[in-house]
Amino acid sequence: MWEFIYGIPPFDNEAHDFQLSLDICKGERPKIIKNIPQCYINLMKKCWNIDPLKRPTASEIKNIIK
Repeated sequence: MWEFIYGIPPFDNEAHDFQLSLDICKGERPKIIKNIPQCYINLMKKCWNIDPLKRPTASEIKNIIK
């Protein structure tokens, strides 16, 4: 979702290395740098939940953005 909004991959300006993997596992997420609707930000953050069981399914996402 982040890449769709901004047109570049998340963390594009950082080395995609072991440290980045660790940071992501600890909750690091890409910065939201543009004004976008709050509902879209909320959905993106739900998809980033550290607990995979709390993330929406693809079907749920489809119903939300429909």
